[in-house]
Amino acid sequence: MKKERLKRLAAGLLCLCMAGSIAGTQLVTAATSAPVTHSLTMGVNQQTGAMFRWWVPAALPMKADRDTVRAEVEDIAAKGFAGIEISVLMGEAVYDESDLGEYGWGSDAWIDMLCMLCEIAEEHNLKVDVTATCSWPISLPEQYAFTDYDASEKNLFEGDTAKISGATEQDPTLYSDKKENYNHADQTVSRKLQAVTAAKVVSDSAPVHKGEDQFYVWGSANIPGRTDGSENALVDEASLLALEEGTDYTYDEETGSVTINWRPEDGSEYTVFTYWMGFSGATSKTGMSETAYYTDYMSKDGANAYIAFWEEKLLSNERLSGLIDKVGMSIFEDSLEFGSYFGADNLEWSATFLEEFEQRAGYDLTPYLPLLNGQSMGGSTNVEYYDYEFGVYNEETGEYEYDDAAERIRKDLAQVITELFDENHIAVIQDWAHQNNMTYRMQAYSFDFDTAYLSSIVDYPDVETVGFFDMDKRVYTHGYDKSRIVSAGAHMGGKNIISSECGAVNARSYRLTWPELFEYTQLQYALGANRMIFHGYSHTSGEAKYWPGNATFGTNGLGDNWGSRNPGWDYDSEVADYLARTQEILQAGTAKVDVAVYNDNYGTYAPIWEDQSMSNAGYSYDFVSENLFALDSAVCKDGKLDPDGTGYTALVFNNQTYMTVDTANKVLDFLNNGLKVFVIGEFPSKVTGFHNWEEEQAKLAPIVEQIMAHKNTTTVASEAALPEAMKNQGVQPAAAAGEPCELVTAHRTIDGGDFYYIYNDGTEAVSEEITLEGSGNVYLINLWSGEVTQAADYTVNSGSITRSFEIEANEAVMVAVTNGSIPNVAESGTAVKAEETAIPSNGTTQVNSDGVVELKASANGSYQVVLGNGDTKELTVSNLPEALSLDSGWNLTVERWEDETETETKNDTRKTDIEVGTLDELVPWSEIPALGKEVAGIGHYTKTVTLPENWDNADGAVLTFDQLACRVAQVVVNGTTLCLDQVTASVDISGLLKPGENTIEVNVASCLGNQLIAYGTITDTWAAKAEYEDYGMIGGVSLTPYRYEEVAKLDSAQGGDTSSDSSSDVSSDPSSESSDIQSSSSDTSSKTDTPKTGSEPLAFGAAILLALAGSALVIGKKNKKH
Repeated sequence: MKKERLKRLAAGLLCLCMAGSIAGTQLVTAATSAPVTHSLTMGVNQQTGAMFRWWVPAALPMKADRDTVRAEVEDIAAKGFAGIEISVLMGEAVYDESDLGEYGWGSDAWIDMLCMLCEIAEEHNLKVDVTATCSWPISLPEQYAFTDYDASEKNLFEGDTAKISGATEQDPTLYSDKKENYNHADQTVSRKLQAVTAAKVVSDSAPVHKGEDQFYVWGSANIPGRTDGSENALVDEASLLALEEGTDYTYDEETGSVTINWRPEDGSEYTVFTYWMGFSGATSKTGMSETAYYTDYMSKDGANAYIAFWEEKLLSNERLSGLIDKVGMSIFEDSLEFGSYFGADNLEWSATFLEEFEQRAGYDLTPYLPLLNGQSMGGSTNVEYYDYEFGVYNEETGEYEYDDAAERIRKDLAQVITELFDENHIAVIQDWAHQNNMTYRMQAYSFDFDTAYLSSIVDYPDVETVGFFDMDKRVYTHGYDKSRIVSAGAHMGGKNIISSECGAVNARSYRLTWPELFEYTQLQYALGANRMIFHGYSHTSGEAKYWPGNATFGTNGLGDNWGSRNPGWDYDSEVADYLARTQEILQAGTAKVDVAVYNDNYGTYAPIWEDQSMSNAGYSYDFVSENLFALDSAVCKDGKLDPDGTGYTALVFNNQTYMTVDTANKVLDFLNNGLKVFVIGEFPSKVTGFHNWEEEQAKLAPIVEQIMAHKNTTTVASEAALPEAMKNQGVQPAAAAGEPCELVTAHRTIDGGDFYYIYNDGTEAVSEEITLEGSGNVYLINLWSGEVTQAADYTVNSGSITRSFEIEANEAVMVAVTNGSIPNVAESGTAVKAEETAIPSNGTTQVNSDGVVELKASANGSYQVVLGNGDTKELTVSNLPEALSLDSGWNLTVERWEDETETETKNDTRKTDIEVGTLDELVPWSEIPALGKEVAGIGHYTKTVTLPENWDNADGAVLTFDQLACRVAQVVVNGTTLCLDQVTASVDISGLLKPGENTIEVNVASCLGNQLIAYGTITDTWAAKAEYEDYGMIGGVSLTPYRYEEVAKLDSAQGGDTSSDSSSDVSSDPSSESSDIQSSSSDTSSKTDTPKTGSEPLAFGAAILLALAGSALVIGKKNKKH
């Protein structure tokens, strides 16, 4: 614990002891026994904080320098982060391939390193997650996934085709086109025939318009294939048939060939297709001496092979198996980058896929396989494109016309894949993980299955930056929608933790600043994520190609490479505290979302919602799927969907097409129980499935009529018109700004109170009155400093409050409206009646520890304060010192960081001081002759500020910077380090200044990018130019004093007890995040001690005073890890 925290704790304990009573009655605050304080304090629970993906080149660090392994993990703990996710990737590491036999993933050395990491983590209360295998998706050595054909990833391949008519004389022989050997000459495996089908192709180039432009998962490039019309051949819907072996063709398994003896009865020309099952050919990246093959996700064989590997190679080690539950280990499945993911013309398959499909969908898929040819699995382009579509003959025109019946078959395919993923992969591995004291985390997307539903069943669903928010998130909103798909499943599935692989920003390696990264973290928090796992911390032992050390995705690649290689790493602890406070609240209680939007797409196709009017009006929303309506939470009570959970107050349909009869009945039931339904354009009127679709369509039609005629259904002309329509029907956002703006809000209920994380996603500051649903006291929680201010400047409405907010671009504020507890806040607030609120003409009002409403004024003058009872009070502020401009006179010394060329390793950094001297103005380093554009490192700015004698008339002051162009910055005032808000570049320095001379130091730590551009190791890429960036303290600096002036004394000098045990609202036990998750048995300690509240005997108080006289006292309560 830091010295300052110890001092504050000691002072707090002293006050508690002085205020205790012998009778054991409730703690009473007396102005004479304790100094007046102007805010409460939120502590830091490190176990709720952010984590790092710790990139490691297999177990090679155990050969190079195992001490570095310990040093890095202990450094992560010391900085205040919560844990590591271990992931293997060789990156730019320099190594001998032969070493992977001894030090590869899964080797004895790997197990030794994993055990060592768990032991270090246990010592420092860290969480440890592991990527499922050496790469992603799950990949296993050949004895588990190659020689066992059933366990290997398989695809359905289209083989040779032939055109056949009644005039065809010679029987064509068709081949599978390929055999697999994978460099194993003695293990050549032929593809296995799955089906032979025939269809009458009636149009070779029919343009089919199927919707709006889509986007690449890995960027924001438009795909014109949808609006411009893809060239799809039409097949006669009535002509498709499956040919039979023996009758229609002969199959020679040895040669892998099929000879067709079938002829069309009508004599017309048909196309005959052959389909073969074979190995995908996909292998893992690096990290093992053996080739590792992708496993089968469609059958249980792949999952069972994975379990067998873990049990035989890893869990058989008693040392490791005894450590797992002590570090809260989760198995993590990263990107599902299958062979079909990158656009190959094939499908994920299994030996029993056709049987599974018929059992689940109710019909044989075989005749319709040609309709699945093409890029049909979502994948990297996130676009549906097929070679063939159904055509129906129009007798009036004499032409074939496009019919969308094939879409129903593809919906069935996606649904079957969803069920197979659930039952044969996720459930098998997750149940096994629970039996072994582990949990399971997964990125359940990048594939044509129901992402929302699968996110509802995994222990911890995961989102990410790349593919969701990369390129320019302010132009494209597809990432917002993708996140809302995952969040919908997590929310309705009761999953309290949504993690994010955050910070993998294209071409920002060594150039990613905290303010830039906050554009992603803050937005993801607002959209539902609540545990950041930063990408990534590259291990540094061993030789590297380039300075400043091994970069997993390259010195010129994805951001970032964390750790002490970066200037200002020591300052990151203050950021870690900010993240831990944010996440502690966002992981507590229950997520609340205003609106559910129906989504009949599988995968993460986006954008779903083009117009931002609903978001700008303050509504939060999730994209819910049909499968979510089958969950136990999908009930409606008193007009709320999922009333005990998310509590959606409206269900919106936006020109969606498909719906099952069961879902339609559900929607009708919701309406009958008071839920408001809004329909933009057309309501889904086509049944989702292909089996008996005409019969099902007849059932669906009358239900749709009832839905559309229901009194709680409202039709809306457009997305832009929806906010007004909802308000007219009494559906209000829980956080409603006075005017449309780019605020995005996460809402949670904790201990009966409402907590709001409000993020400004725009590029300009927002100044708005915001109405927040809830009743009780209003608290402004400064997540940077931990100060919790009880506000008084708001109005009380019926079930809500309204307050004015000023929120800078990229800034987030946390507001609580509650009479209950605040996570990790020990002190109590004071009850404020509606008539006691106080809205000033300028400045703000708040409640101090004496139950006094006070004005916080930053300038001399007259102030009017309007009380809640209608009275107006006049206040005059005088003798407050004037604000000071500190734009010049700063002395600058830059500690330059460069490649240490005197040593052989690229891991060493040369650090030399450049004495710049006193600056007349604050300009970028590139404009300072002694520095220049190439210099990177830490700029130490110091200034002596002489304050006037009347400075004592100020109660505090705020230091504000125009621009801090850096990775991270730190402020030190008269020797005390403060927690600078890295987004607004401001910090309250109250209590540290005095009349006379004061020393202010600002440490500005740059990225290393400029120096690496100069070295030529950062160059232009497709994603970004290698351009020099500004570093330094730039522009103006102001010091603004403020003073508190009493407005009125509250009727109650003592409010209800709002003290909160630091672990009571956010359990570190995974079972509290989801009832079906195994709990961890390991205890951990909160970073901030939680003093006891209520009465304590004087004898106890005397003992505490004696203890404080001799030493610092630390009282902590252990929390289980999660």
